[in-house]
Amino acid sequence: MPKSPPSQRPKAQLPHGFQDRTGALWRKERELTEKLLPLYEAQGFMPLATPALEYSRALGQFLPDAERPNKAVFALQDEDAQWLSLRYDLTAPFARYVAANYDHLPKPFRRCQYGMVWRNEKPGPGRLREFAQLDADIAASSELAADAELCLLASQAMQIVGAPHCVRINHRRLLDGVLAELGWDEAAANYAARRLVVLRAIDKLERLGADAVKALLGKGRTDASGDVTQGAGLSAAQIEQVMAFLALRGAESHHKFLQQLEAHPLRHPAWQEGCAALAELAEFFAQSQTKTEALAFDCAIVRGLDYYTGPVFELELGDSQSTHKMGAVGGGGRYDGLIGRFRAGDPVPATGFSLGITRLALLLEDAQDAEKAPPILVAVMESGTEPRARAFALAQELRSADIPAEAYVGSGGLKAQLRYADKRGVHWVILEGADERQSESVTLKDMQKGKAQSAAIADNQQWREGAHAQETIKRSELVQFIKNKQKGK
Repeated sequence: MPKSPPSQRPKAQLPHGFQDRTGALWRKERELTEKLLPLYEAQGFMPLATPALEYSRALGQFLPDAERPNKAVFALQDEDAQWLSLRYDLTAPFARYVAANYDHLPKPFRRCQYGMVWRNEKPGPGRLREFAQLDADIAASSELAADAELCLLASQAMQIVGAPHCVRINHRRLLDGVLAELGWDEAAANYAARRLVVLRAIDKLERLGADAVKALLGKGRTDASGDVTQGAGLSAAQIEQVMAFLALRGAESHHKFLQQLEAHPLRHPAWQEGCAALAELAEFFAQSQTKTEALAFDCAIVRGLDYYTGPVFELELGDSQSTHKMGAVGGGGRYDGLIGRFRAGDPVPATGFSLGITRLALLLEDAQDAEKAPPILVAVMESGTEPRARAFALAQELRSADIPAEAYVGSGGLKAQLRYADKRGVHWVILEGADERQSESVTLKDMQKGKAQSAAIADNQQWREGAHAQETIKRSELVQFIKNKQKGK
């Protein structure tokens, strides 16, 4: 068959912002989920799976007023010309599910969900367009105890994973109090849109630094690629007021932080509401009989999504006092207006926490994981169906004894099979040819030991004369022999 000319061949490349998750990373994602889902279920969160696609109007918090809703989300039209979007997060689909099934759900309703989400945003280091999340949400509860429980859940999850961490907590009403001090009217029609620009600017503090945030609060900023982000249009004096608010962080205890809030000159009702809520959370944490050392109040945490209405929090790897932090891997907060969009005149309070499983797996893999050892390779020494079937039978015998094994299915000879084993990082290769069958034995070749010995061999004569990292053992003793090897005996 003739080859296609180069101009007609598709490129074997990934779309920007996407990645193939293989080996240790894929395994780490699965391991994290298997560890954490039992924690969530043990606390009463019911598993739920929602579709990857939702009607775009259901995700309306993220869509612009444009004919094609493809900003922030990936969108397409169905056969009825209705717009569908890949879910941006797991929260909006949860809100749709609760609204659709509200009368039949136990209240409060607690659910957990693991799944992929997609964001049509500019990709960058650590910012993928497709990634896995693990969420826990509580609907139909306005109690701050629900928010406190999710903060504690975030910390408990990291304790199970064994990662140093900090849960940083703030309240959206504090920022509303600051904006009121700037002269903003919370009842104005454009208030939410203007506040969102400020929120997204503040949300970049950890990633871009104070100077970038000041630029975004003012006229705007041009990044290294030349992309321009419009600013919030605040004056220099107003920017300083916002930055003074963001400096309320790093207190050594919840009590010390509350003292900082009390000493702040603001007295607007929204500010007082936020202060009272954080004081109640602090009291709950103090009485919770759980570890709360990783929970810290921090006014620089605002979250960049507009639907949050009360407490907000972020989960960072690295302890609260460390100067070396690995970045945020999750976050959440209260969103009392989101479910009510589907229920006219019937608000439903809710709060939730989302953990970025893919990001957490990437960070933990870089920090501590190595690729899992591949299985033993059973080589095929002769051509034909019967030798291959014997190799498969031997591999299956090892698997039945809980020893990972694979039979070679390629068409190469022994040299090719050993090269394959070397590329895979295989430790042992089993050889069973005619001589071995006649003596009811097998040859076990140690590939790692062979590498070390090869480096010390000076000539071909030494190679031919030496056993070169392989042993011949009785076929009946193979399983026990390998188990002893794995145990280091």
